[in-house]
Order: sequence, then structure tokens, then C-alpha cells
Amino acid sequence: MTSHHLRLLTAGVLIVLLAGLIFFAPSTVQAGALGVLCLAALYEFWTMFWSDWTWLKVSGLIVAVPMALAPGLGWNQGLLLLICFWLFCLATTFWGRGTGESSWTDIGIVLAGLIYIPGSLGLLCFMSTMELVFVLAAVAVSDTAAFYGGSRWGKHKLCPSISPQKSWEGSGCGLAACIILSLGVGLIWGQGPWFSWIGIGVALNAAAQLGDLFESALKRGLGVKDSGGLLPGHGGVLDRVDSLLLAVPVYTALGSVYPLWG
Repeated sequence: MTSHHLRLLTAGVLIVLLAGLIFFAPSTVQAGALGVLCLAALYEFWTMFWSDWTWLKVSGLIVAVPMALAPGLGWNQGLLLLICFWLFCLATTFWGRGTGESSWTDIGIVLAGLIYIPGSLGLLCFMSTMELVFVLAAVAVSDTAAFYGGSRWGKHKLCPSISPQKSWEGSGCGLAACIILSLGVGLIWGQGPWFSWIGIGVALNAAAQLGDLFESALKRGLGVKDSGGLLPGHGGVLDRVDSLLLAVPVYTALGSVYPLWG
């Protein structure tokens, strides 16, 4: 089996699992799956900075699940993050720095991870089933079209210093696919003029591509090829959700100022 076939097989399994979670699983199972997803992605994120287990890494993983589920539980996510900030700062002030096990930079890395992953994915709790499927499909279509379009026609590098494999041609294919999907969904199930859904498609695609490039820049800066190896053919969990981590906040922001659904 080639690496490409392995990539397709993994993607197929993930699609089936995701469909089962969205359409058939009870809310408690969905919440548990979101918590596991956040833990896996955060573990990979922090492991790129610290290969060993530190007390900050362990503490961050403990609070990650409440952070991700806070919106769905009606908790104030910003307040929870502020509490974490002060607990980590006080622990570092009176214990961590004295033992040489942490620094102020480490605190920043922990808080950045909590904002980056559970802070973003927690917004999924506010979405309806239709919205969730739409955002996931828009990101998946963007990534898939960019991958195959770039493989077929890619000649001009998009950002070689960050991701040498990405091309302007692939980026254009991803943009076109996302616009077509968004326009089709909007005309059938959404509300508002057709051109507003083209704008939604452009915004989601731009967010997906920038989210992907951000993680690529992060890995390149840290000298890491993949965030992990849990997903055969795809790398790590963070490699698979990096586009989603910016697309979800962008969609939430757009939906909060412009009614998209009837």
C-alpha cells in the first residue's frame, strides 16, 4: 500500500467516525470526543516544545478539557483562562522557578496552547449540526482541492520558506472549491444574497490556508516535520486540524454579525 493509499484509507475512516459522532452520537459522547481531540492536539503542540513531561505540560492537559467544553457547559471560557494564567504564574513564582522546572516563557507556551486549540475548538459547541457540517466540509474541501490541484498543476511556490510543497495553483484550486461549496450550501439551505456566500467561502478558505501555514511555520521554526504520527498518511492530530483552528473562529465571528441561516 502506497503512502497515498494509506492517506485515503485514514481519511475514509475519519469521515465515517466523524459522521457517526455528528449524526448519531449522544451529546455526552460528542463532548468526550471533543475533549479527546483537544488533548491529543495539545499534547502534540506542547511536545514540539518539551519532549519530556513537565508540571506545566501536565497541568495544561488537565485544564484543556474544561477549557474546550466551557462554552457548551455555559462556563466563562475567558475567566477560566484567566484563572489558569494566575495559577501558573503563582506556581512559577513560588515554586517552579526555584526548582528550575519552568520559566515565564513556558507559561506563555502553555497559555498559547490553551487559546490555540481548546479556545478555538470550544466554539464548535455553539454550532448547530448544519453549521458544523458546513464548516468541516468547507475546510476539508479547501485542503483536498489544494492538495490535488497543487500536485497536478503546481509550479509557482506559495510560501517556500514556510511550506515548500504548497503552490499558488493549489491555493487557487482550494479557493475555487470552497467558494463552490459555500455558494451551493447557501443557495439551498442558507439565507442572504448569493454574493454573501461567496464571501463566506473566500473567508473560510483564507482562514483554512492561513491556519495550515501557521502550523507549518511553527513546525519549521522548531525543526519538526510532523506534529505526531497518530494518523497514518496525515501525520499528527494537530496536522489534521490546523486549518480548522482558524476557520472556526472566523466563521463564528462572521455568523455573529451576519445571519447566515434561516
